[in-house]
Amino acid sequence: MKRFAKNVLSVILAALLCAALGTLFVACGEDEADPVPDQPVKVKDGIDFELACGTDREFAVADYITAYGNAVTAQSNAAGVASAAVENGTLTITAVSEGTTTVTLTCGEVSVTFTVTVYRTYTVTVD
Repeated sequence: MKRFAKNVLSVILAALLCAALGTLFVACGEDEADPVPDQPVKVKDGIDFELACGTDREFAVADYITAYGNAVTAQSNAAGVASAAVENGTLTITAVSEGTTTVTLTCGEVSVTFTVTVYRTYTVTVD
């Protein structure tokens, strides 16, 4: 009777071990689907600021948009007043001529706007 109980116990343990190993192989052998790229997230709103003609202002794109590797673009609605470009994660706004424009930083469906007022500077000479 002891031998029978010992054999039954051995069979049960072997079955449990096979079930555990089978589950392990199934879990490890599954192909993972390609992850969906993370969607861009707006971190904060743009700011309104002033620039003197001929000067630049730079912003880190990551301060405004978490892009997760997605393409980021910039556009000015009046490029004759101020131009905008994104390169290596930096937004650069360059003041061209007097006036006001809106610059939009875009990544996917996320956008951030900056209102830029460009002013002229004058040199005064005293005789």
